Amino acid sequence: MKDWYQCTGKETLALLEAGEEGLTTRQAQKREKQYGPNVLKGSDRKPIWSVFLEQFQDLLVIILIGAAVISMMTGNPESTVVIFAVITLNAVLGTIQHEKARKSLESLKSLSSPMAVALRDGAKVQIPSKEVVPGDILYLESGDLVVANGAIRMEGTSREYAPIEFPAVPDFTVTTALTEAAQKLGLPYHVGVVQCKDSFYGQHSPETKPVGRELMEKWDAWVRLGCKASEMESAAVFVVANYLHVRVGTVLLVMANQERAKAGLENPVVHDTDAAIRTAVEAIRILIRKDR
Repeated sequence: MKDWYQCTGKETLALLEAGEEGLTTRQAQKREKQYGPNVLKGSDRKPIWSVFLEQFQDLLVIILIGAAVISMMTGNPESTVVIFAVITLNAVLGTIQHEKARKSLESLKSLSSPMAVALRDGAKVQIPSKEVVPGDILYLESGDLVVANGAIRMEGTSREYAPIEFPAVPDFTVTTALTEAAQKLGLPYHVGVVQCKDSFYGQHSPETKPVGRELMEKWDAWVRLGCKASEMESAAVFVVANYLHVRVGTVLLVMANQERAKAGLENPVVHDTDAAIRTAVEAIRILIRKDR
């Protein structure tokens, strides 16, 4: 069986037992019961004292406690104090790491868009993202926002700052603030990887270029991998920001969706960047409040 990213659109629909008209309401309800809500699962939050005590259940810690007891019984109080100090410090650090991991998971949950536009019963409908199920056809439309959480480095600028193996990723806190801002403003947005290049010409009419075949094959690969947009700035901005040790993120306006045009769907062109600007300003306010 092929990996998902190797399948064509029709092959993917066939594997998911879905059609080009989307799922029916009945199918969607059945799949939601089968697979559950489209949310990151998390366990109930444990009290801090419980997390702290769990740090003493490790086999190595138990051995150290035994060594401390033996040391105390043999008249070596100094060794006993040192061992218990190390054990306690380990428990404190383990508890801190656990809390950081929990907060990171909560931040990841906040990255998901609260609403999605899906094709159901042959018509576009807006549904809560938690109700999205396998087989749903989702839309990225003109006027939507894209918050980049990574960039494909197909341009030349970032290569002047770092080897191509270095990933182009934004600051996590900025990305989180941008998604929180879009949610607060009630704007449709998508979070994901974007492709960056030096020129739009190869994307809009690749067949006219000497390297057209390579351009088309790569773009097809990016689309299959879930690439959200094609633009020219994010990769360079992310890499240079890493070099300068500053925090950055990008929020992009979807001017048009060429994949919709290829499929013969309505594809209006939008130039109003007001939504992206308002989201960026609100994200800055959120970061200022959090940094105080």
